[in-house]
Amino acid sequence: YMISIIFEGRNVTIKGLLESSAAFAIRAMWITLIVVPASWILIETLSKVFSLSGPESTAAAVWTQGIGSILAIIGAAIFPYWHQSQVESRKADRLKSIVLLLARNQQEHLRLLHSTLFNAQEDFGHKTISPYVENEWPMKWPAHTEALRAIPIAELDAGQVYMVNELKVGADYAWKVCKDLESWNVLGDRERSVVKQLNHYWEMASLTVALLDKGLKPINSGR
Repeated sequence: YMISIIFEGRNVTIKGLLESSAAFAIRAMWITLIVVPASWILIETLSKVFSLSGPESTAAAVWTQGIGSILAIIGAAIFPYWHQSQVESRKADRLKSIVLLLARNQQEHLRLLHSTLFNAQEDFGHKTISPYVENEWPMKWPAHTEALRAIPIAELDAGQVYMVNELKVGADYAWKVCKDLESWNVLGDRERSVVKQLNHYWEMASLTVALLDKGLKPINSGR
């Protein structure tokens, strides 16, 4: 069960409070575990180097403490932004890998559908369309299109948005073709035009795979 509390007239969940305080927790942990010990070591080291008697030793200690404090403040300010950039970078790479996976899947299924209908002109579909339908290959498309629509477009760059939209159009077209296979006329002019259009969408999927696969960083599934 989700535990919630009332705060300033709003229903706030414990999970929401933890998520909203993540940045503060990271900053506090950074200061406690790294910045403070490092600053202390720096202060101790510089104090020994400038260990003098009289006013000079006091001034050196003051300067050392001031430098350590400045370093601690800078480190505490920079680390959360660096950590957030790393999180966003890993998220972008993971999303890119998902789009690439779906693009490869669509590339292969379009190749299969295109070759099936192209070769159907020779055997009138007996050794091509019939096995394709019997093996339930057409039923792969609804789940695939649903996965494409689940991709958060707002988190993609402009080029990736264009690629995903092209994949959606190609997948919808392929599914529409599959629903007409029972009445497919292997020698019809419309059907020949459909085969050419399927080849076009296969080329677009292949281009998407080539562009996304270039320079993609490996994703650690354990994170």
